Amino acid sequence: MFRARDREKCAALWVKYYAARKFHDSLYRDIIRKHVRPGQRVLDAGCGRSMTFCKEFPDATMVIGADLEKNLQTSNTTPPFGVTADLGRLPFRSEYFDLLICRSVVEHLQNPSQVFREFNRVLASGGKVILNTPNKYDYVSLLAA
Repeated sequence: MFRARDREKCAALWVKYYAARKFHDSLYRDIIRKHVRPGQRVLDAGCGRSMTFCKEFPDATMVIGADLEKNLQTSNTTPPFGVTADLGRLPFRSEYFDLLICRSVVEHLQNPSQVFREFNRVLASGGKVILNTPNKYDYVSLLAA
């Protein structure tokens, strides 16, 4: 559909305006890497079918993805592990996780108070939560508007 010349122009514009910039997923990854430590237990709340962020952790970290999706892309015999679960009723013992990450999920919650109570329950003392939500200047948000 696009000619080679059109693709070259797009590539040149990308380099000119965006090459040195980091976008939301890249910034999110950087923040997670700054806080994750080997040996920690990490919950990716609302990980999605592909469990994208679950697959990016060091081997020494135990990562579990939780999502309403019934067909998570994991064998559950090797990391990352995944469970089908409602974030408002997580199937984990209290104070189990050292880090909880959640990308583009909280804006869809029907009962955010219940979900945040569950996050608090499963998070160990001193644990951290890293949330990412779209902003009004995100391409998807702009197109939806």
